[in-house]
Amino acid sequence: MQATSPASVVRDLRPLLREGVRGRLSLAAERLCAVVAGPAAVGSDAWWDEVARIGTPLRVPGPGTTDLTLFLHRDAHAAAVYVDVQPFADRSHLADGLMEHVPGTDVWWAAFATGPQWVSGYGFLPLDEEPVAPGGRDDAATRAWWLDLLGRSVHDVLNPSPSYRGLRGEARSVARGPRAPRPPALPDGAPPGVLERRTWQRPGAGAYPVWTYVPPGSGHAPAGFPVAGRRELPLVVLHDGQVWAEQLDARSLFDALVAHRTVTPFVAVLVGSLTRAERGRDLPDSTAYYDDLADHLLPEVTRHLADRGVRLTRDPALTVVAGQSFGGLAALQEVRHRPDRFGNALAQSGSLWWPDLDDASARDVAGWLRTAGPRTGRTVLQVGAHEGTITDANREVRDLLRGRREHVVLTEVDGGHDWAWWHACLGTGLAEVLGPPKGTGWSR
Repeated sequence: MQATSPASVVRDLRPLLREGVRGRLSLAAERLCAVVAGPAAVGSDAWWDEVARIGTPLRVPGPGTTDLTLFLHRDAHAAAVYVDVQPFADRSHLADGLMEHVPGTDVWWAAFATGPQWVSGYGFLPLDEEPVAPGGRDDAATRAWWLDLLGRSVHDVLNPSPSYRGLRGEARSVARGPRAPRPPALPDGAPPGVLERRTWQRPGAGAYPVWTYVPPGSGHAPAGFPVAGRRELPLVVLHDGQVWAEQLDARSLFDALVAHRTVTPFVAVLVGSLTRAERGRDLPDSTAYYDDLADHLLPEVTRHLADRGVRLTRDPALTVVAGQSFGGLAALQEVRHRPDRFGNALAQSGSLWWPDLDDASARDVAGWLRTAGPRTGRTVLQVGAHEGTITDANREVRDLLRGRREHVVLTEVDGGHDWAWWHACLGTGLAEVLGPPKGTGWSR
């Protein structure tokens, strides 16, 4: 199979790449090589070398704001390969994620029509046979099977961007359109902050991993701790700390936000979970957990940092609690339950799936929004435009908060329920709450 020009493939696929149309594309196999210019045969070492030089996934601009995004995976032994990419493939549409195989080669591929602001994490699942769900779409056995399957995904070795692992241990790479949100790059020579791991002995519950971030700045803190002046620093409490600290390089992200003056310098406390089961118990609806954060963990961190010359605010108006999925729901619960300590919430894809599902904690949030007195804190909501019920529920939360005349911002991202855009958009959300620094004092 010989390569043709990108111009040719765009012209030939123009009927498929209609403006605004998104999703899986059905292509003739001979067209897949069109974005890899050169005489090498598809699947040859030289062809793969050229693919590696370009970097995957491959993108060909189509008409208007519609692009062709081509995923490629090399495997000579798999009977099937599934690409898990949002919002195009999931357990209810398994066929959309099954990659095509070029006979006689080790090439697996899948093409999608995507938009310029689209962003998604993705991984490949090499399989011994095509996947078949054991039950209905929302059946408990099907969900457990699906989560176990995704936990075995591998990242795209030809993608030049850093990979990461999610909560299930699944390996992921990132695909995005040309105008998709991106995490800020750390400027050359920018001074580093400090990310330190510690253990929180939560009373009666076990040893939780916790990371503290302190921004770069002037001061006289020992043991290499920088401080941003002598004033009290704002506080960001971030759930699922193990992913942020160990996979998504939170320190570099926070350093870049401070270096670009996107936000005022802040201290972050990244709170990890013990197990997935305990995460599901703690985050969505555990007032005891919220109280332990406010009354035990944060005072411990405050004392620890004070010994190093870092002053941490106790003012709820300068405190943000942030999280994703269950962590986003927890952020909204925490500002409700402990307004004396948590004044502002940043919820990314908060699991507010009421009223369609019978979820007590989500109903509780709805009831509070309709009956509680007004708050002065800020609420920032971010959600994928393709998250279905969660998207609708976040819009409803926005409308309820507006009706209460509270400060609320909702941003919808061209993506799904996904760490890729959560990482890219966290800084924007923090800026909505904290604001950039002005002069030498803190300003929001």
